[in-house]
Amino acid sequence: MAALLAATEVRWLPIAWTVLALLSVLGGLALVSPRLFATLALRGGRWVETDPLLNKLNTRVDIDELVLPHSRWLGAATLGAVATFGWLLLG
Repeated sequence: MAALLAATEVRWLPIAWTVLALLSVLGGLALVSPRLFATLALRGGRWVETDPLLNKLNTRVDIDELVLPHSRWLGAATLGAVATFGWLLLG
């Protein structure tokens, strides 16, 4: 893994840190306030209709009813993954 990170170009590191920061905010929100996380998920999960020719490729997979009841576990797992990837990026 260290060789992979050493081969990563420096210009991608700010993007990686930005993505990790955003994921840590979302994971923290899921951990601290499941109700607010569910509201954010419902508002952010709006469907955008596309070209009818692409309907076979563009199918909606709705996992909210599986994920939202366990949002605290999801938040803890997300924060753990962010911490792991952050540690790898620092190392």
